[in-house]
This record gives sequence, C-alpha cells and structure tokens, in this order.
Amino acid sequence: MKQMLKELRLPRIREIYERRIDQAAEEDWGYRKFLKHLLEEEVTNRHQNRLQRRKEKAGFPFEKTLNQFEFNFRPKLKKRVFQTYTEPRFVTEGKDLILIGPPGTGKTHLSVGIGLSQIKNDFKVLFKNVQSLAGELQSAVRRDEKDKLLKELTKVDL
Repeated sequence: MKQMLKELRLPRIREIYERRIDQAAEEDWGYRKFLKHLLEEEVTNRHQNRLQRRKEKAGFPFEKTLNQFEFNFRPKLKKRVFQTYTEPRFVTEGKDLILIGPPGTGKTHLSVGIGLSQIKNDFKVLFKNVQSLAGELQSAVRRDEKDKLLKELTKVDL
C-alpha cells in the first residue's frame, strides 16, 4: 500500500493512513468518512507546502505580518489603507505601491506583510529592494542577460 501511495504521490496519506485506519475503527467511521479525512489531510498538507515554498521563493528578509506592524507609532500610516493592499484585487487589478522614507520607518515590514498576505491569496511573490534590483539589472545588462532577468521577474504576480 505504501508503494502505491508513493507512486500516486500522496505523501501525507502515506504518512497517516495507518493511524486513520485505527481511528476509523475506534470511532466506527464509514468508508466515505474515512476517505474524506484522508483526502482532506492530503489537500491541507499540499496547500501548506505550497505556501511554504512560495514564502521561501519570495526571498523575504524576515517574516512579519501587517498585523504585527505598530501603526500607532506611525499615525500618518492608516492600517485600513494598507489592508486594502492585502486583498486579491490589489494584484489582479495590477495596482502599484511605492514606499519611500528614511531607514526605520517600516517600509520593509509593510512590504513583507503585504507579500505574505498575497501568498496566502495564492499569488506568487518576489521581494526585492530597489538597490538589489538595480544591481541585478546592471549585472544582467553587463552579461547580456537582461531578457532572462526580466522574464524571471514577470513570472511572479507581485
């Protein structure tokens, strides 16, 4: 059975099915309930793995949410406004956001929080600060790989 589950690429079910068989017997589950539990765990596991891969690919310098941002220390920044950037339509409508300010004002934290929210909305995100992006672009131009870099950048949603 484990080999078949491996062939079918069902790693979470392969990991838990024996425990679920015992649980199903103890709790007198029918076949449908048993199968539903197995499939729900597989789907949940795949979703969590996809989110984790996207977080890693995004290249965030740290992981902080918008809810962790101290808006009370920056009264000019309105939490409600920034929450609109976490909605799917911010990406689907192709909206832009440029954060400008001196070091320590929370630009990176806000960017990461918005990016994490959009990953949860099932979008592909890439984090770059302006300096590193400009450096990568200059380097790509020198190596005659500008098109390659631009193609990579257009593969993400945000």
